[in-house]
Amino acid sequence: MDQILDTLGDYTALVAALALVVLLWTVVRHVVTIVHEGGHALAALATGRQLVGIRLHSDTSGLTLSRGKPYGAGMVVTAAAGYLAPPLAAMFVAFLMSEGHLRFLGLVTLAAVAIMLIFIRNVFGALLLVGAIVGLIWLDGHSTVDLQGQLFFVLAWLLVLGNLRTISETTRNRTGRTDVDGLWRLTHIPRGLWIAVLYTVTVGAGAVVWNLQGLQIPVI
Repeated sequence: MDQILDTLGDYTALVAALALVVLLWTVVRHVVTIVHEGGHALAALATGRQLVGIRLHSDTSGLTLSRGKPYGAGMVVTAAAGYLAPPLAAMFVAFLMSEGHLRFLGLVTLAAVAIMLIFIRNVFGALLLVGAIVGLIWLDGHSTVDLQGQLFFVLAWLLVLGNLRTISETTRNRTGRTDVDGLWRLTHIPRGLWIAVLYTVTVGAGAVVWNLQGLQIPVI
């Protein structure tokens, strides 16, 4: 029994993230959306586009607006960055955790949310990010290092599993207004191929997080 409990303990973060994605998706999807829109914003700035603003909506959707050429590599990178940001962020979180840089990770996360707040252009989005900042500060001052470490691994898995779910939702969305549809129009690469690439990157990120957390195939 002790061996079973020890084994299950190693997977606490993964199981918790899976439960959140399955049972509380309409709540935790906000986390994925924040990172998704942050990816668009960062890519826009990195490619020389002018970032106009970010909106985070109560229905868990988001919108990032930037000015620049409506075509070309910069626009493609900006459009693709939304679905690429969560898996990349998950790997970044897991890497810093595996290296023992918990304090640095907390500061980077806090700084990223605070900077994003500057570009928010709606009340709900501002309240959401202010809540995230308050939560991060409270956890830093009122929780143990072990708990913070577990929560960051929950975050990493939440970004991986949540991104898989959002991609799945996109495959069923035929409105023509998704990021994947935009990439199709920009590159003329089939929609299905873009979805396959996004799935592959996200699953690959999950494998990286798995290894960085030191998980093994459970033998009970």
